[in-house]
Amino acid sequence: MRHGTRHRQTGLCAGVALVLAACGGGGPGEPGRDARGMHGAVTAGHPLAAQAGLAVLERGGNAMDAAITMAAVLSVARPHMNGVGGDMFLLYYDAKTDRVYGLNASGPAGSGAAIARVQSAHPGDTTMPDVGPMTVSVPGAVRGWAEVTEKKATDLAKEMEGFGVAAIIYTDIARDGMLQGPNIEATRRLAEAISIPVIASGGVSSLRDIENLLTIEASGVVGVITGKAIYTGSLDWREAVALTKRGKTM
Repeated sequence: MRHGTRHRQTGLCAGVALVLAACGGGGPGEPGRDARGMHGAVTAGHPLAAQAGLAVLERGGNAMDAAITMAAVLSVARPHMNGVGGDMFLLYYDAKTDRVYGLNASGPAGSGAAIARVQSAHPGDTTMPDVGPMTVSVPGAVRGWAEVTEKKATDLAKEMEGFGVAAIIYTDIARDGMLQGPNIEATRRLAEAISIPVIASGGVSSLRDIENLLTIEASGVVGVITGKAIYTGSLDWREAVALTKRGKTM
């Protein structure tokens, strides 16, 4: 549940669950470990993520932009600790309005979840199980990122391009898991805006969707990720692979 209204932080003083951005001076830090700045600071569980967050601040981004950027880098640098398949919880202090905002971006239960199904798998239990497949929920982290920033996917991709990222996986989260087809036009625009390869994801439901993606291969789309379509049987992965090999490189 979210409290307060959306507001983009314009200063650099903010407490964020993903990152601590602190303004102000202080005593000397421990040599080789601490770094201090008069205008802003970031911290992350990997130096590459911290470097990315600092670069966002230097380019005029706010604390939230830096936090989301570092979370994205951590998904690659430390995927066992932080990933796009997780959830996000946020407490955000807006120094300008002196208000605290909260966001619960934990994912909902899956479309096939039902109380009866959980009870049949765990007879006698009166609470949700702590381990096992019944504990899995729909990831909420990426939707949480989108909720608290107005940064466009293209702008973020360009920043990642500057950090030497080898490829970008692009997912329209409104279509992910919906089997309604990928966002071809948005994927094409992103691929044409950057010089690194793009892998399409989200909404793939059939061979027709892959055929449509092949039409924008020249724009820089080099691959596709599909999951639910294979699980439901609407897409045969062998046919999909064969299709991409018919004179194509995807």
